[in-house]
Amino acid sequence: MTEVRLQCTHGRGRGTNVTGRGRGRHPLPAAPGFSGIRVEVTVAGPESEERYAELAAAVDDHCPVLDLFKNPVPVSRALSP
Repeated sequence: MTEVRLQCTHGRGRGTNVTGRGRGRHPLPAAPGFSGIRVEVTVAGPESEERYAELAAAVDDHCPVLDLFKNPVPVSRALSP
């Protein structure tokens, strides 16, 4: 993708929380996390809407944070004293 000129960007995100029932006596919910995430980005500048749509698609294809949500990654944890 070639250079895209921007004058202004503004982003806003919202996550829908998942609440679960606790297991045993532990106070944490059974399934913490989000049931959905919505992101809205507003851009302004001299480019056409099509160019900004191309930019958005390129960002979606290369964003590591979005990739974590779309393609679950195995996580391991070790507890050290």
